[in-house]
Amino acid sequence: MRFRALTWLSFSVPLAVENFMSEVVSSTEVSLSWTTSDNGDQAGFTLTYTDETVNGSPVAEDVPSEVGENSFSFALINLFPGHRYQITIVAYSRPEEPLPSITRSTTRTTCEC
Repeated sequence: MRFRALTWLSFSVPLAVENFMSEVVSSTEVSLSWTTSDNGDQAGFTLTYTDETVNGSPVAEDVPSEVGENSFSFALINLFPGHRYQITIVAYSRPEEPLPSITRSTTRTTCEC
């Protein structure tokens, strides 16, 4: 007689990034803000920005999230005046060990300082 073991995996999918806004603060700084629809189980966000003017390499920043938080902001500083930047935000979940992190909802915008 053969037995098969069943394993139940439990993980959370982070909420979608919504209301993504960028505001030019100065010629070298942009203020970013976004929300999620609820206080989801995202552990944080990976914010990536690329200087499109010079075909630059992407730069990634980690923006941690507290449980219950659904409004977020981040400032990009030391940017080059007059350059265009593509900004991407990806929410990631709180993985239950040893499961990998789950990601969801990339939002993109382009701003010019």
